[in-house]
Amino acid sequence: MSAQPINLNELFRLSLSEPFHWLAGDRDLARPVHWVATQWDELQPGDILLLPAARAGQDILEQAASLGAAAVLLLGEAEPDLALPPDFPVIQSPAVQDVQAVQRLLLTVLINQRAAAIEKGVRIHTQLSELEAEGAGLEGLARAMADLCGRSVLVQDKRGQVLAQSASSALLSIWEDVLQQFYPLSSLPEHFLDRKKVGLKAEMVLQEIPGGLARLVGPITVAGVARGYLS
Repeated sequence: MSAQPINLNELFRLSLSEPFHWLAGDRDLARPVHWVATQWDELQPGDILLLPAARAGQDILEQAASLGAAAVLLLGEAEPDLALPPDFPVIQSPAVQDVQAVQRLLLTVLINQRAAAIEKGVRIHTQLSELEAEGAGLEGLARAMADLCGRSVLVQDKRGQVLAQSASSALLSIWEDVLQQFYPLSSLPEHFLDRKKVGLKAEMVLQEIPGGLARLVGPITVAGVARGYLS
């Protein structure tokens, strides 16, 4: 199970005890964060760049934005007339100046969050393996997955026929109508229809469906070929 990246708002809320201010980009609170860099040569897309505010200039902020950084966090007092890139998160923590200490705080939260997600994935895998060993069958596995994730679960074969299902309480009253939308294979994302191609790179895709709903759908692969689909 891959860990869902923590976002900017969660990371700062969980790691910074000193006040911080959004100078720009406060509409991107949910932007995901992958790592925390303190040097240009280690900056990757999705990373936060930590900088002493005294070193910050328009060219540096624009370069960070062009490299796909998640945000720039300025430590210390920034110049009041600092030019900021449009729609790019720039945050300031005026009372903190120790770059290495802040990096350690942020990375501690990032790593702990990923470890927790991996641990949860192991627990889920263990529970599903126990059900399989007990002969619960596909319907039993679908019910267990629905209980674990709190969402409806649907398993279909390569022709779109339902093999197993379990509706969440939120969708129970309209579940039959929802199922009707999924019977034709044309309801799948277009690139899923090539079962050999999608089997080589199995991934979950978020797909909007009528009624203001959405599903995560992915192929069930055997020997590199999609033999069914899980929603």
